[in-house]
Amino acid sequence: MAILPTFNEGDNEAASSVSTPERSRVIKHLNKLVRQRHEGDRLPSVRQISKDCRVSSVTVQAVVEDLCKQGVIETRPRSGIFLAEGGSKASTGQVDILFITSNTHALDADVSEKESFHPRLLQELVSRCGKDLRSTRVHVVLGSAADNEMHDLISRVDFQSCVVIGMQNEHVNQVLTQHNVNFVHLFPSAPVLPEYCVAVNNEKLVHMQLEHLWSLGHKKIGLFSRSDASAYHRDKVERRMCYYRLMAESGLRVAPHWAPQLSYNPASALETFQTSLSDPADRPTALIVDDSSLPLIYQTLQGLGLNPGRDIALVGTDGLPMSAEMYPTATSLRIGLGESAALALDMLDSRAKNDKSISQCRWAPIELIVRETSCPPPVSDETPKLG
Repeated sequence: MAILPTFNEGDNEAASSVSTPERSRVIKHLNKLVRQRHEGDRLPSVRQISKDCRVSSVTVQAVVEDLCKQGVIETRPRSGIFLAEGGSKASTGQVDILFITSNTHALDADVSEKESFHPRLLQELVSRCGKDLRSTRVHVVLGSAADNEMHDLISRVDFQSCVVIGMQNEHVNQVLTQHNVNFVHLFPSAPVLPEYCVAVNNEKLVHMQLEHLWSLGHKKIGLFSRSDASAYHRDKVERRMCYYRLMAESGLRVAPHWAPQLSYNPASALETFQTSLSDPADRPTALIVDDSSLPLIYQTLQGLGLNPGRDIALVGTDGLPMSAEMYPTATSLRIGLGESAALALDMLDSRAKNDKSISQCRWAPIELIVRETSCPPPVSDETPKLG
């Protein structure tokens, strides 16, 4: 289990800071208090900070003296500790991005941003931080990092504000909380949404896709999605459940081979596509697919003598740029990555200010983009009209 090398954006002199975990915890705790207060406000006593951070008063006193020298806080005899003039501006604008994945090649240089969701999400998040004049660092964590590795990373004095993406890891949540790190989740993948996250409303997403296909006259609709059998993925599981439920509520049949479980192995996925679509008498007239599967779907349809957008309708899911570059161009559902990144950073700021009014979960914006693969079913498959 390893943490891959960190990718840096912007000036990062603070990263060289050396501090014990106890001292780092106090610094982060005081920085959090500073962001939540106004100039001249009183801060907790050394004794209270020592209790809150579970460290000795000697450690707290040393940190207080250092922050006084930096002009962040000031001590007044027999009065206590106060936020100094301009002290609230001294807190860091840096954001650490924690990308937790089971795929060691998730960010390889040869992975096209047109074909992969997370590289595009990271690009949008870093870009949004840049627009807000925040420096960023990306840490790639494989699976469940060993305790000492996670503690070494998160306990660093300059690791104070974090956006977590990819696989949700409860152990990471616990370590972040323990070390007084301000954090939010962006597109978490666990079964239960964590507190303070930006996520996809999968009920709305699937309903938009089905409503579009129903409006074109389709009744036989398949769902082709690829997933990693070794890792739970909330969005993929919820979308499949919503698809089955909404089709059933509409009184529509779903044949088992219309919604197969697909692996990320191209050869295996291609074989499944061919098997699912090979029977002309019992194949769907429309498919909901992952955008990353579009090349294989087009290849399969071509081999069967079928034309996307004429013989079968396709609706993508991720709004990847490749959907607009296929021939014919593919209808897809765009998830607003830039807007979602902005929502996550706004939530991060609100948490830093201890704003109790913020919503603990915000939905990512989604939009259906209709292109050339939207078509009605072939005449022979249309439901006969009365009268």
